[in-house]
Amino acid sequence: RELAHAAAFHGLDVKTWQELRPDVVAMVQTNGSLTALMVLIIFAVAAIGVADTILMAVFERRRELGVLKAVGMRPLAIVAMVSIETLAFGAAASLVGLGLGLGIDLGLARFGIPLGGLSSFSLAGATIPPMLHARITQQGALLPVGMMIVMAFLASLWPALVAARIEPVAALRGRE
Repeated sequence: RELAHAAAFHGLDVKTWQELRPDVVAMVQTNGSLTALMVLIIFAVAAIGVADTILMAVFERRRELGVLKAVGMRPLAIVAMVSIETLAFGAAASLVGLGLGLGIDLGLARFGIPLGGLSSFSLAGATIPPMLHARITQQGALLPVGMMIVMAFLASLWPALVAARIEPVAALRGRE
């Protein structure tokens, strides 16, 4: 916009790269959609793993949960207890993953990924350098942590509801 209004460009047709290359815009949008789908699948698989692990922990703690219900703990409190435990584990694992990921990203930002013997080349009008370097962003670092914590909470709901439905007498006898 600034160039279009500048005196030096008066009378010239000034366009953005998006206007000049709609094919590249479509490729970038498609790439973004596919990346989002892939990330969603990864987080769904992680949530299934978390739900399975927490469900097994609930089954192993059946007697403990039966005692808690027998002494008057309400089902909603058991749901909250299981969910909070899962959130704590999810947050701790996310922070460990963030630390490891940032360490790897810092190495890739400093040293890069060599593309072999290729010199700079152009792809769809964009020049690709022979060495790719990582770029660390706040969104790239914090979004996965937040998503994993949300997925851990959602994954905790099913095992927490199973825990809340445990019958104290059957759990104390070792049945259920």
